[in-house]
Amino acid sequence: MTQHSTASNPAPPAVADQLHIAEQYAPAAPAAPRALPVTFTGNASDFFSIWIINTVLNVLTLGFYSPWAKIRTKRYFYGHTSLDGHTFDYVANPVAILKGRLVVMLLLVVIYGGALVNPLISLVGWLVVLPLTPWATVKSLSFNLRNTTYRGVRFGFTGDVGSLFKIFLAGGLLQMLTLGLYTPLFILNVIHFKLSHTRYGDEEMSFSKSPGFYGVYAVPLVIYVLTMYLMVTLQFQLGLSADEGGGFIKGAVYPLLAIITALIQGGTFNYIARNLTLPGARFTSTLHRGELAWIYFTNLLAIVCSLGLALPWALTRTHAYKVSRLTVHIDDPALLTRVRDTAQSLGAAAGDAAVDLMDIDVGLA
Repeated sequence: MTQHSTASNPAPPAVADQLHIAEQYAPAAPAAPRALPVTFTGNASDFFSIWIINTVLNVLTLGFYSPWAKIRTKRYFYGHTSLDGHTFDYVANPVAILKGRLVVMLLLVVIYGGALVNPLISLVGWLVVLPLTPWATVKSLSFNLRNTTYRGVRFGFTGDVGSLFKIFLAGGLLQMLTLGLYTPLFILNVIHFKLSHTRYGDEEMSFSKSPGFYGVYAVPLVIYVLTMYLMVTLQFQLGLSADEGGGFIKGAVYPLLAIITALIQGGTFNYIARNLTLPGARFTSTLHRGELAWIYFTNLLAIVCSLGLALPWALTRTHAYKVSRLTVHIDDPALLTRVRDTAQSLGAAAGDAAVDLMDIDVGLA
């Protein structure tokens, strides 16, 4: 009888051992999507000191300090706005902003100063400025996005002047032909141009024009028309004179415009959030337009009653509310790491070499 050696024929592993081996070599489960709220940690008292210094230096320098003031303000708001434990930053050069503002000042001097000499000079000036608007807009978007960073990665803008010029040309004509009814679609086309050419690192954002944007403007327009109608009717019922009625209506217009602006901005904010995506990420917003309208209305009252000293409180309050309603949904957990690593591999020198030598910020972004 043949004896079988146990050494040459080992016993099969136990079931528990087999399960352990299978778990050890099984592919890792994909990380679950994450919902990341945007938070703001700034406050009015801290920002007030920045704002008051900016204001005093702007007055003392006749406005030449404004580029440095803009950077200090943006760095405060960006540096206190965080996502997933990381804050944003603004790294612009104030000289580039100063150049852009000097260009704008020069054009305004030519336009309004020329009108005193010859109205034709002013007309020619405006005819030059209007075609330059798309160029100035693209220039400002490119400048501000390139100087905005998150996790050490710059944003960017890839739009070209020619495409935006066509949008402005067609939009201007269609607004005249439709007596302004095309205006919301024109604004939507400009928003689409801006956001669909915005990138984070080497990842380009995508913006879809879904139905419903007219609704952003419909409600505010109805409120404005009805309110003005009631104001004029009340003026006649009270028997006010033209001067008295004019003052009465003007007193109501500014709060009304604050509310209308909030309704439009809030609706636009929500619309953009639900239609904007980044490869591996999407956005949602729970901003309530009525709440934002109340914030704008009370902000206006506080600014007027405080002779402007409540402006820092109003700015921080509005920004805090908006960002608190925004959530970034990371469907691809490797997105932030992937973008960061790709950007770092490009090298700082390559990024510096790509900066436009005529780098300016015209302030139309």
